[in-house]
Amino acid sequence: PIGNLPVLVKNHTNQQSDILVQDIENVFYLYSSAGDLKWKKQMDIRIAEEIHQVDLFKNGNLQLAFNTPNAFHVLDRNGKPVKPFPLEFKDEISQPVSIFDYDNNRNYRFVITQKNDVLMYDSKGKSVRGFDFEKTTSEIIQSPKHIRLKNKDYIVIPESNGKLNINSRQGKSRIKVKEKIDFSENEWYQNKGKFVSVNSANNLVFVDVNGNVEEKKVAFNVNLQLAATENTLVTLSENILVINDTEINLDYGLYTQPKIFELGNKTYISVTDTQAQRVLVFDKNAALLSGFPVYGNSAIDMRIENGGNVVLTVKGEEDVVLVYRM
Repeated sequence: PIGNLPVLVKNHTNQQSDILVQDIENVFYLYSSAGDLKWKKQMDIRIAEEIHQVDLFKNGNLQLAFNTPNAFHVLDRNGKPVKPFPLEFKDEISQPVSIFDYDNNRNYRFVITQKNDVLMYDSKGKSVRGFDFEKTTSEIIQSPKHIRLKNKDYIVIPESNGKLNINSRQGKSRIKVKEKIDFSENEWYQNKGKFVSVNSANNLVFVDVNGNVEEKKVAFNVNLQLAATENTLVTLSENILVINDTEINLDYGLYTQPKIFELGNKTYISVTDTQAQRVLVFDKNAALLSGFPVYGNSAIDMRIENGGNVVLTVKGEEDVVLVYRM
């Protein structure tokens, strides 16, 4: 049976898609999108859900980057470790690794969270000079996230005590948030020049660049789930999906967190009803795409291939990965 949900990655040799998945016995697999097994690798432990691709050597050859509880790994296309990785840690890595590429120039920053501390490493596995993060007073509850607003970089780090740290590239406080926030499990995003998430009262919370906090109650806010980009804000409450200001009444079911994919010049919004095993994908105007819903039993991953084709992967039965081409 599948342990970690399938993830689509780019195959740099043919510009098509491959699928990564790990089973409950911690075997890690790489398949082509046609279902051909490229390799499998026994891991000692379950990897974190977040799997990234990086180009460490800036030559177009892509590697896989992820963490386990006590190590940060980088593997090549054949599943072999890339030196000097893995980086091993005595203390547990408490959140999935974050990877920052501030200027899209492949000068990566690998960000490791350990309870109330944040460590940053470069592409050679060395600690980044000039990153001087002061330990938080309570545990960090989400992976640090890079958000760029108005050409300025911010690292957003929420703590369990309600403090939202918004720091500079150097790890120093850049915005002092004027109130504590009772966080939910929703991530922080950017939208319309502000930081946005959902608090434990199921209300939207906006923070501006001056640290002002605004709480906004929405019409449907039971178990409110959020996804956002600068220009798109999506909420899901029970069976009510709202894309920007357009409300969609879905069939009653058990829905995954909404996800936004910006591929090419198009925006896609997905949810999956795991009760009815149906995947729904909408465009930015809240129109259900032709051919949907399709069968699936988990949140999806999507990417665009060379030539403009969009590929979608999702869990089917407990040991089955499905691939759809749109």
